[in-house]
Formats: sequence, C-alpha cells, structure tokens
Amino acid sequence: MEKKFYKNFKAFLFTFFFLSLSSPSTAEMQLIQISGKHVDVTLPVELVATPTSRSKGLMYRESLAKGTGMLFDFHKERPVYMWMKNTEIALDMLFADADGVIFQLHEGAIPHDLTIISSHKPARWVLEVNAGFIKEMSIQVGDRIDTTHK
Repeated sequence: MEKKFYKNFKAFLFTFFFLSLSSPSTAEMQLIQISGKHVDVTLPVELVATPTSRSKGLMYRESLAKGTGMLFDFHKERPVYMWMKNTEIALDMLFADADGVIFQLHEGAIPHDLTIISSHKPARWVLEVNAGFIKEMSIQVGDRIDTTHK
C-alpha cells in the first residue's frame, strides 16, 4: 500500500510540475510577522496560494534574498508534502496550522533531494526560508506566523 501511495503521489507531483511550466506565477508579496518567546521578526514573503504556484514554489531559482521567504497557503488544514526537486537553494521549512501556530520545523532541506518532507499533522501554511534562518532567529515550535501583518 505504501508503494502505491508513493507512486500515485509522484504522478500527482509530476502532473503539477508540468502544469506549472505552462502557467505564469500568480504569487504576490506581503509582510508577515513571526513572534514567540525568543523571536519577533517581520519579513516580506512571496505568497503562493494556487495549486500551480505552490507546485512550482522555489524551483529553478538560484537564490532567495536574505530575510525573505515563500509562504505556501493551502487555504485549509490538510496533510502537506514538500520536496526539493529542481530547487537550487538549501531551505528551512516552518509548518503552521490555520491559526498560524508553528507545529513543525524542518531545518536544512537539501537542494534537489527527492525525499518527501511531510507535515506531522494537517497544515494550512508552510513558510520556506533560507537554511539557517530557524536557528538564527531562534524560532521554536509554538511560535506564531501572523499573515495579517500590515
């Protein structure tokens, strides 16, 4: 059963990859706030909220400006599966629920790695930032991402 799931999941990602090549990005920029016991930082992020823009993510980009990120909006909580195919940049990932509470951190995702990085529980948001950001900013599980920051 696990092999069947993985095979179907790969087919799903493959389809979205090719759809993303034919569609322009629908990303928009916004400011978010990450706050908690040891962190209070505002950063500009590229918001990706459509299936096409989420499937492309940071693929094929050679860099991500320091202090910025890409925020994936899945519109509702659901299991989330990320990977690093065609991604040139080492990344940290922050998984958050619908209230913006960070429940999972993944540090140092390796460029081009095909290993699936799955949420431990349903997520609404995933924030991708340059590798080392989580440690540098002392971000912890329980901190919060405020997507309504102005």
